[in-house]
Amino acid sequence: MNRRGLRPVALFAAAAVLAFAGAACASSEQPTPIFVVKTPIPTPRIIYVTPTASVSTTGTPGATFTLLPTLAPSVSPTPEASASSMASPTATVSAGPTSPAAFCTGTLDNQGFFLKAATGVKFGVYCATKLGSGWGLAKSPQTTWSGNKSGGTVLIYYQYRSTATRLDVCEGTFATTDCSGNTGVIGTASFGGLSGELDSTADGFAIRVAPGTSQAYTLVGHNVTQSALVSIGASLKVVPKT
Repeated sequence: MNRRGLRPVALFAAAAVLAFAGAACASSEQPTPIFVVKTPIPTPRIIYVTPTASVSTTGTPGATFTLLPTLAPSVSPTPEASASSMASPTATVSAGPTSPAAFCTGTLDNQGFFLKAATGVKFGVYCATKLGSGWGLAKSPQTTWSGNKSGGTVLIYYQYRSTATRLDVCEGTFATTDCSGNTGVIGTASFGGLSGELDSTADGFAIRVAPGTSQAYTLVGHNVTQSALVSIGASLKVVPKT
């Protein structure tokens, strides 16, 4: 009876051992697929290292050096031919020594006289600029100038053809007998931009600036109307000192 009772117990124990062994076998097979899944993960990330090779392609900035040759032609045009053309006007200015007094009425020799007088005296020398045709320097009295320590004197005489119509221009320190003969004061007038006194004379009119000084100016018109003399006085111009 006792031996028969032990057989079911032994069978139960054997079944339990087989079940445990089966469970153990089942549990031992599970880790193997887990290691297989993890291995392919890092492999695609290694591929992203290749963009570093694209950085080396940016070494093409050497192409930027090709811009430097383009600057070379821009340097060559700098010595333009315009520089040579700049020399031509200077030559034209230096040519013609009488050009600084070209506005003075008279011949080239007369203009040369005004330039010498302007350089030889300390004050400004004025000449007539808008006299019409037929006017020129008179032969008598003769136009003269002289320089001295006090400043000098310039005496200019214009004549209209061979008539008695004449202009006397006295500048600097001159005697009272030169450019004299006023008979009365009429008003004021301009002597080349200088404010002067307008006087009447025996045969015309006169404009006087600072009489009796070392820088006096007087314009006398013989047989010249008042309006004409005022216009001539306003158009007098200073001769440049060369």
